Amino acid sequence: MTAAPGWYAEPDGSTRQRWWDGTRWTEHVQDPASNVYGAVARPAVDATTPVYGPWIWLITLLPLTTLPVLLAWDTKAYMLASISGELVLDGGYIALQFVSWVLYAGTVVCALFDHRRLVALGYARPFHWAWTFLSSIVYIIGRSVVVKKQAGRGFAPIWAMIAVFVVEIVVAIVKMFDAMMLVLEMAPTFS
Repeated sequence: MTAAPGWYAEPDGSTRQRWWDGTRWTEHVQDPASNVYGAVARPAVDATTPVYGPWIWLITLLPLTTLPVLLAWDTKAYMLASISGELVLDGGYIALQFVSWVLYAGTVVCALFDHRRLVALGYARPFHWAWTFLSSIVYIIGRSVVVKKQAGRGFAPIWAMIAVFVVEIVVAIVKMFDAMMLVLEMAPTFS
């Protein structure tokens, strides 16, 4: 025989009650003392628990490794070769693609180690590292939200990610604008 479904006192002696559905305990708790019903207890870590580590900063800052390759890439020559209809095997473009794939793999590995570190520090159900397969941005945002809920702080990687993104976009726009201006200057010669 089992007890009927209902609210029962927590075995730890606290004032909270937990819902018994007739077969098992659920995650639903209530605290009659505070009149909060149906709330799920939020896990929290100690105030001294670190929220940042080397792995999250690597994930956030690794995209900067593409900047030297992007700056060294001769986009003007690439655009001219593309317009002329030649087979384009540009070394700068190939290097940029290679660095991007290595960066992608590196962020996945860093996210795995960051997730393991958060578990070791006592974070309950940290954002899963596999979200990095979609994008490092997804992982940084998700991780920061989960850490913020449990530690009360931890949004710095999001702000750093935004700064890195802005720098990369500005550099890419300047490089492409410069290449497009050359193409536009040469447009009459291609007609």
